[in-house]
Amino acid sequence: MLPKCCNLSKRTVRPVSTPNLDPDPYAEALGGMAFGRNVSAAPIRIGMLGTWAKKVRRPTVDVRINYGEVIDTHFFSNPKKGMRRLLPRLLWRKLMGRHVRGNALTIGLLKGCLDKGVEIWTEASARKLCQDDGRVTGIEVDHDGEVKTIAAGSVILASGGFEWNPEMMAEHFPGPVEWTASPSTNTGDGQRMAADAGAQLDRMDQALIMGTTPVTYEGRIQGQPAADYFLPHTMIVNRHGKRFVNEKQMNIGLAFSERDPETGTPRHLPAWRIYDGQYAAKYPHALPKASVPGNHFRADTLAELARQIDVDADGLVETAKRFSEFARTGTDEDFGRGGSIWDRNRAADPTHKPSPTLGTIDKPPFYAMPFKASFLGTKGGARTNERGQCLRADGTAIPGLYAAGNVMANSFGSRGVGAGTTLGPCLTWGYIAGMDAAAT
Repeated sequence: MLPKCCNLSKRTVRPVSTPNLDPDPYAEALGGMAFGRNVSAAPIRIGMLGTWAKKVRRPTVDVRINYGEVIDTHFFSNPKKGMRRLLPRLLWRKLMGRHVRGNALTIGLLKGCLDKGVEIWTEASARKLCQDDGRVTGIEVDHDGEVKTIAAGSVILASGGFEWNPEMMAEHFPGPVEWTASPSTNTGDGQRMAADAGAQLDRMDQALIMGTTPVTYEGRIQGQPAADYFLPHTMIVNRHGKRFVNEKQMNIGLAFSERDPETGTPRHLPAWRIYDGQYAAKYPHALPKASVPGNHFRADTLAELARQIDVDADGLVETAKRFSEFARTGTDEDFGRGGSIWDRNRAADPTHKPSPTLGTIDKPPFYAMPFKASFLGTKGGARTNERGQCLRADGTAIPGLYAAGNVMANSFGSRGVGAGTTLGPCLTWGYIAGMDAAAT
């Protein structure tokens, strides 16, 4: 997008919908809220974009349910009930071409830019920043095979993370990386250009890591954020067959990023999701299928399942026995699963007692699916000040250069604070940087 300043059009950009029942991941903390903070973009008609409608990337699964509706209907535990309730509005949205969630946000932002005359280039990759006496004065772009230089008073980098750059990932996140759950254009171009212009990079070893399910998207296997391991009758174990984390917590990725201090390799990977026959009977829609090789294992006993996935059999059997005891009492004495407001509401089963998220794992057959170190986005990049300006190592600002979103050293680091953990900083710092750049 070319560096023209714009405000979103009041005529075309819809307000967000009403708050939903999703709690803060840290609802019990000072300032936390049990519900009402998270909002979903209102359904919006893609046809308003005209010819640009074809440029909007499709979702991995095109079910026109917004985020609030997913949470408020407990859709993950009982999609049939949720669909019966939502079917009329879903049919209307399909008929009218109304999109939700990330697509709705994209459509609204794009329409606002088009209405304000912002010139947008596709099939364009940034090559390097132009500088004059230390000030960034423009950017060099490869557009449709032709290298062009765009002069600009300021440049705002908003190119995302570097999770699709193999060299950068090997340097900052050694170990296996599979089922990445972000646009494949996140290849670290912004971080590279910022560093070449003299910016200090920081937080390069931090990322948002979560559980995903493999899907084929744009011709390759990518990850889709999953909630199957939030429901009762499932747990996550390491190669020793032992649990090591509260499976329900928002920041489950922090446990997977722990590394052995001597070798630097991940401490808990490979890891496995374990399910039993009760899970398969109650939540067949959520049980992962054999969509890719090595993604689905089944056995009549836990010991046999352990042998199939190269996990310590005695450890797995003992862990399942202990976990089942917790499920019967409704209290996870090891990791506190089900003890927080977030745990009891986020993708749980409100009909399951005594805990909406704990269920015994003792009925055959038993199933396993690998829990990959899947990246939703890296969160390291150029350090910035309170105005979004990129900083040199000595703390001075680089005139004319700003950063927003996952291309900057993220203020939250690896921790997630709710849905939109990466979108929030991008929109907020994009606004701050844009206002400052327009004023200088």
